[in-house]
Amino acid sequence: SGPGGGGGGGGTVVGCIGGTGYAGQIKLTYTIRVYDIVNFDSNATTETFTTASSGNWTVPAGVSSVKVEAWGGGGGGGSRYPGYNSGGGGGGGGAYARTNSVTVVQGTTIAYVVGAAGSGNGGSTTFNSTGVVAAFGTGGSPAGYGIEGAGGAGGTVGASIGVDARNAGGSGYAGNGWYGGGGGGSGGSDSTGNSATDQPGAAAVTNGGAGGNGASAITPSSGQSGYSPGGGGGGGQSNYDPGAGAVGKLKLTYQPRTYISGVMDIGIPVPSWTNLSFVTTTQANTAVTLKARSANN
Repeated sequence: SGPGGGGGGGGTVVGCIGGTGYAGQIKLTYTIRVYDIVNFDSNATTETFTTASSGNWTVPAGVSSVKVEAWGGGGGGGSRYPGYNSGGGGGGGGAYARTNSVTVVQGTTIAYVVGAAGSGNGGSTTFNSTGVVAAFGTGGSPAGYGIEGAGGAGGTVGASIGVDARNAGGSGYAGNGWYGGGGGGSGGSDSTGNSATDQPGAAAVTNGGAGGNGASAITPSSGQSGYSPGGGGGGGQSNYDPGAGAVGKLKLTYQPRTYISGVMDIGIPVPSWTNLSFVTTTQANTAVTLKARSANN
């Protein structure tokens, strides 16, 4: 007997009672939409761009926000003055900028620029034009006849854009008769970049780039290039060339949203949430069907 079947009739024998009817049954089918059920795991995806370039980034499927970190390109060391003991100034380090959550739409493209290494000034790193900007370091001033070049300024907070962090780059050091000035370090994720205080380049801060050493006539050597990301180059001296700044950097971190779909069987009168079958997808608005049934189904 199926749902709602009548009981059997009573017999002809006196006292015989008919059978009990089968319990009724109800079956409900629903279609719902799953929007923001996110699978928060630790497998976030990171894309890093470390070559001076411009391009377009395509937002992957299931991605609705992205963490953007940017470092500006470092300034180059100031040029030497041949045949005379005077040094060029060290280049300034690029700034650091971060926005933890930039809203994006899957499938769209977003323009970006990775700041160039400076032989003079470096280049700014940008995401979505003015969405996130890390300012470039300024090149060190050249040496002249009896003139020491001044150190270049680091990328500034005022020229950078970032909702959650903006850290300036460190300044390069001025040249000296015997050596070029050291380059400044780039801004880091937690602090302003270090400034050079002599011929050695500035040390790197957390997630920042160090500055290059200035050229030296005492221990004959050319100026060093800054270290990635965005360190300033060391200044030149007499017969020794300056170092270039380091290329900036762009880092994108995102977690695709994982939506679930499946069939849920709910027992009546006592619900049962067993035997659930789910299929993961990165597409929103995935249909989910729920079925309600009696315990006798």
